[in-house]
Amino acid sequence: MGSATIFADIRVCVVDDNRNFQNLFRTLLRGMGFRRVDVFGDPIEARAFVTETPVDVAFVDLVMPRQSGID
Repeated sequence: MGSATIFADIRVCVVDDNRNFQNLFRTLLRGMGFRRVDVFGDPIEARAFVTETPVDVAFVDLVMPRQSGID
């Protein structure tokens, strides 16, 4: 069983206001076999999403406008 099979059903949430980092994370995660990758540039939108949709792993930028990653 390869890593693509292992990671295919894991839902990952990336929250970063930098579009370059969003694209980098998406590309790296998909290259590793993750297929359920949700990317957000706004922490408030991300919070609303994860409130309704369970995620397995979250990568969150700590310094963002409107709300910090810690919040």
